[in-house]
Amino acid sequence: MCSYSDLAEHLYQWLDPDLRRLVQSRMQYLRQKLEPDPPQTRYLHTIRGIGYRLTIKPIAADGSPEVRRKLQQAVLIEGC
Repeated sequence: MCSYSDLAEHLYQWLDPDLRRLVQSRMQYLRQKLEPDPPQTRYLHTIRGIGYRLTIKPIAADGSPEVRRKLQQAVLIEGC
């Protein structure tokens, strides 16, 4: 799990409360790329008021190699 502030600091090298919305929009973009059905999240979960959690399993109900490939290409932030 990564907090909003951890993500903001890692991505933008500074802490600012205004960056929370920017982090949220970047995560929405990432969700569009990773999730087979973005409204029904399976991999990138929002923990309200805290941050985000990336869940690797299940890869896909049908074992989709496309989703597996996207997850393998995703960059995980060290320390989160």
